[in-house]
Amino acid sequence: MYLDDDTSFGFDNWQNGFEGHNSLGGWLTYNEIEYLVFPKIVDDGKVQQDLKHISEMINSVGQFTMETNEEQLKSVCCRD
Repeated sequence: MYLDDDTSFGFDNWQNGFEGHNSLGGWLTYNEIEYLVFPKIVDDGKVQQDLKHISEMINSVGQFTMETNEEQLKSVCCRD
């Protein structure tokens, strides 16, 4: 899922889209987010994200476990 600048908290496009209208036949419920992946290169190589800046933004709101390499930043949200 890609989020653009017009997407706001509350997932305005997500609530009215996939959650209620999907191939699974009904509304989806979630218990937790396991992880979020931020790839360095998106949109077929047209966009290159600043992973260091993304990491700094995430860490500005709290302490999260991060796994990073040259290709992506992975924010681990829930561990078993």
